[in-house]
Amino acid sequence: METGLFASQRPLWIGQQLHRGCPLYNMAFAFVLHDRIDADAFGHAWSQLVGANEALRTVVIDRAGTPARHILPAP
Repeated sequence: METGLFASQRPLWIGQQLHRGCPLYNMAFAFVLHDRIDADAFGHAWSQLVGANEALRTVVIDRAGTPARHILPAP
């Protein structure tokens, strides 16, 4: 499914177009976990989260200079 960008998304897209290669608006976080993680359980939980949230599956594509949101299918 493709739709236009939200008004709040357009300035971010324009900034990235003007400064390609610069990681504008990226935020890095580090989480230190002191216990072991069950990789299979974590992977399943992450898939469930991504499947339930379109925002986590949304990418911006360029259609002849016009940005459009494209929602990837759920895993």
